[in-house]
Amino acid sequence: MRLLSQLSRSPLIRIVSGDAVWVGIGVAASGLVLIVGTRILTSLLSPEEYGRLALSISIATASTYLFGHPLGQTATRFYLLSIYEKRYLGFQRFITAVTTKALLAVFSFGAALTLSGRWIDCLPGSWIILLTTCFSCILVLIRVAVGVEDAARKRRVRALSQVFFEVVRFLFAVGLIFLSGHAVAETTMIGFVFGGFLTILFHAVFLRRMHIDAVTDGGGELFDAEPFKRFLMPLVCSNACLWIVLMTERWILQRYANLSDVGGYTAVYQLSFVPMIFLSNFFIIVAEPLIYQVIGTGNDLKTQSKTFSANSFVAALIVLASLIVSLALFPWHAELGKWILGEAFRPYSWLFPWLVFAGGCFAASQQMLLKLNYEMRTGELAILWTIVSVVALGMYFVGTAWFQLKGLLSAVVGVHLILFVLSILKIR
Repeated sequence: MRLLSQLSRSPLIRIVSGDAVWVGIGVAASGLVLIVGTRILTSLLSPEEYGRLALSISIATASTYLFGHPLGQTATRFYLLSIYEKRYLGFQRFITAVTTKALLAVFSFGAALTLSGRWIDCLPGSWIILLTTCFSCILVLIRVAVGVEDAARKRRVRALSQVFFEVVRFLFAVGLIFLSGHAVAETTMIGFVFGGFLTILFHAVFLRRMHIDAVTDGGGELFDAEPFKRFLMPLVCSNACLWIVLMTERWILQRYANLSDVGGYTAVYQLSFVPMIFLSNFFIIVAEPLIYQVIGTGNDLKTQSKTFSANSFVAALIVLASLIVSLALFPWHAELGKWILGEAFRPYSWLFPWLVFAGGCFAASQQMLLKLNYEMRTGELAILWTIVSVVALGMYFVGTAWFQLKGLLSAVVGVHLILFVLSILKIR
């Protein structure tokens, strides 16, 4: 009770209630659309085609983790600071230049991968890789835009854009499948690209208005890029390792099993592990810019300590909730699969409780490791993720080579438990 009383007086908790409403609407609605969209797609696509789609999306998310997330997180960290110091125009031009270079890198890599697709057997196909490259560029732009909106605490726009993206990409994908009669990964990816393009237009309209307001508040030209780079570069390493932890298991599973297992695993992953990430993102989206304000406005150490305590308390709640849900799912996973999975994917429903628990460990770790961002210790964060990614690759290869899908699942749960323990040790 004493802890709850202290947390209730925290500046983070006092401010957070208003922001949480819109962020919660965005996260909850996006999660619901994801569940419905996955249910429809698993009814239309075969496990093999869904596996090809999963591999393609993992390529797109590589661009997001390598460029989108680091740039978005850095934009969130420095946006308000640039306005306070009257350096917004310099900040805006610098992040635009860095984002342009990132897009060129994504497009160049995608073009090379497209050309080499016919000679590399594990790739899902040249045509879908080209579509995936376009989708990758879209995801990077969306993530940078969202980072600026988070920093400015434009919660309503953030929520609406998040829901809009999920809705239109699934609508286009399903609509094109019905119109063309081709229930394949390529048709689905075309729908995702159309939906992402419309979402970029949505962000562009609003960011233009934000730009005008920011120039009025703090439109100086001078901007010191060195702190920006020192914060950004370790995040690139951290997020690259994060992608290894979260996405390489599908490619390893394809190597030692088959595309059907990749499709089944990914479908259940999206409905169990990903919702736990949404839950963590809800707290991170609400808390991150507010904590930067608490630190940046010169509050005393006691106030900052209470704010960090609130963050750790949230992480503990996430782990507890995931454990309860996973235990409840053991006797009911088959019934759940009948409701939210297509018929061909239901034999994989036994994965639900294990992936919910693994997702909870990951989400709680992300929540705790935010402290390193607050304290500008992104170099230490990069070292931690490098260690975890090396351990993950070893466990994924050994588990999948020996026991295929069951071995991979054991490795996934083990890796995220290790990550959770290391996160606790690191922040202490």
